[in-house]
Amino acid sequence: MKTETLDKRTQIIETALSLFTNQGLQQTSMAQLSKESGVAVGTMYLNFKSKDDLIEGIFLYIQESYGHYIKLIDEELGLPFKEQFKLVTKKTYNYYVNNPSHFFFIDTHNYSPLISKEVREHGRRFYQQGVDIIIKGVEENIFRDIHPIIVIRLVYNCIVALVQIRLNDEVEVTDSVLEDTLERIWKLLK
Repeated sequence: MKTETLDKRTQIIETALSLFTNQGLQQTSMAQLSKESGVAVGTMYLNFKSKDDLIEGIFLYIQESYGHYIKLIDEELGLPFKEQFKLVTKKTYNYYVNNPSHFFFIDTHNYSPLISKEVREHGRRFYQQGVDIIIKGVEENIFRDIHPIIVIRLVYNCIVALVQIRLNDEVEVTDSVLEDTLERIWKLLK
């Protein structure tokens, strides 16, 4: 029964992501979501108490998926710091390019009042390893003495810009463009 509930929950989330991306949050009703997902309204409300609860559920679902994708394995953690840094940022770029509905949702709702501070903090736990790499760079004086939050935002926003260019402007972002951008970010932080 638990697997069935999890599958229904994922089904609701994936359908909601598609509808929210294609027609907008306000234009998507729970009734339409039920019809499109093939999940009964009662079952939807067993999984999500309201549309606001669904939005936070989607946020956490994406953060967990993203965290698993960018997580460095033991072998990668043995690489020099610069390689770890570049690997996490490349993985971030690739995750969002390969999951455009996730990207558009996070890009739209990451700082939205629809996502509570508690949910944001909970979501951060999923990708904490990436955050810790940036913090290590600051604490070990690999990067300039800049507050880690500023470094995180700077790096993340550069990657987001590349994802937007690739997805919205349909401009090819080659491996060499990505590598060159990461090298410039690295030099900026040194």
